[in-house]
Amino acid sequence: MKMKSASMGIVIEIKYSEEPNLEAVCRHALKQIEEKHYADRLIDEGMITILKYGIACRKNGCMVRMSGI
Repeated sequence: MKMKSASMGIVIEIKYSEEPNLEAVCRHALKQIEEKHYADRLIDEGMITILKYGIACRKNGCMVRMSGI
């Protein structure tokens, strides 16, 4: 089944981390997306697939974690 790009939405939460544990900061960003219902508007607009990215940056490093519905 081929998916139309108009049915896919993306939510991105970016955090700058003072701590070296970027994995924990990414999880916190993804948790914030859920708690604040950032994807609700996309769902209301008919998006079928929603990709959620938690991004943590610190100095010269960066980590990205993704979840989707």
